[in-house]
Amino acid sequence: MREAQAQQTRRRILEAATRCFRERGYSGTTVAQIAREAKVSAESVAANGPKASLLLAAFELAFTGREGADPVSGREELTGMLVIDDVEEMLRAFARFALRIQSDGIGMWRALQDAANLDESVSALYRGLMDRRRLDHEMLAAALAERRVLRTDRTVEELGATLALLSGFDPYQLLVLDFGWSEEAYLEWWIDSARRLLLAG
Repeated sequence: MREAQAQQTRRRILEAATRCFRERGYSGTTVAQIAREAKVSAESVAANGPKASLLLAAFELAFTGREGADPVSGREELTGMLVIDDVEEMLRAFARFALRIQSDGIGMWRALQDAANLDESVSALYRGLMDRRRLDHEMLAAALAERRVLRTDRTVEELGATLALLSGFDPYQLLVLDFGWSEEAYLEWWIDSARRLLLAG
């Protein structure tokens, strides 16, 4: 019972931290602000970790829907996409998944990058996150290679990096937020780019 309450409190703290980081950025967010937003004491927030680790946990929650270092490639939603028979249907499912992650997580991504430039402890966490991101996309590329749908003139590492680029936040920031593309147009661009850059034939 007590453990369940602690988990609920932590979830509330991380959701509040996400809102604060999105609205105020890393440097503009304090433990006291997170506590007020979560309607808990500042001591409760501090007990759940320093601001740097709260930022990373909040980012994971916003990015994957849960906290922790479990690979995104192991999520049930993605493993279900990997077994879709029709390659074009599978590609469209991947594109919709990427778009949802990008649109939901772009604010936290900006906060994380800003924090990495300001705080050495966040910078170290950021580098670890990027290592996980690289390996995660290589795992996805390897799974697609096993299906023989990927091009064979590039290594799995290079194809994984290409998939990470398409699934990251920079394309969404540039094309949708900066250039004003509709999300429908962006989705079609994503599918076409993935088809030409990743798939065999």
